[in-house]
Amino acid sequence: MEALGIDGKLLLAQLINFGLFFLIFKKFMAKPFFEFIKKQQEAEKEKDRMTEKMLLEESKMEEREKKIVEKAQKEAAEIIQDAKNSAKKIEEKGRLKAQEEVGMLKAQLKKQLEEEEKVLRDRVKEDVMTTSGELVRLVLRDSLDSKQQSQIVANLLKKADTLN
Repeated sequence: MEALGIDGKLLLAQLINFGLFFLIFKKFMAKPFFEFIKKQQEAEKEKDRMTEKMLLEESKMEEREKKIVEKAQKEAAEIIQDAKNSAKKIEEKGRLKAQEEVGMLKAQLKKQLEEEEKVLRDRVKEDVMTTSGELVRLVLRDSLDSKQQSQIVANLLKKADTLN
C-alpha cells in the first residue's frame, strides 16, 4: 500500500482517531445537540398549537363581538322604536289636550258672546222703551193729561215686558 502513497500506520491511526472522535462526539456532543434540536422542534410545535389556539380564540371572539354588535343594534332599534311610540303618544296627548282647550275656549267665547248679546238686547230694549215712552209723551202731551199719559206708558211697558 505504500506504493500507492498510503501509509498503513497512519491510516490505522487516522481510523482510531476518527473512531475516538466519533465516540466522544456521540457521547458528549451529539446527544445534547440532538436534544437541543428536539426541544426546538417541540417548541416550534407548541408555537404552532398556540397559534392555532389563538386563531381559534380570535375567531370565537370575533363571533361573540358580532353577536354583541347585532344585539346592541337590535336593542338600539327597539329603543328608537320605543322613543318613536312615546313621541307619538305624547303628540296624541298634546293634540287631544289642545282640542279640549280649543273646545273650552269656544264654549267660553260662546258664553261670553251670549252674555254680551243679552246685555246689548237689554240696552236696546231700554233705549227702545225710553224712546217709545218719549214718543208717546210727545204725541199724547197735547191731547191727554199727565195721569192718562202715565197709565198708557205703564200699559205699553207691561206689554213690552210680556213680549220679551
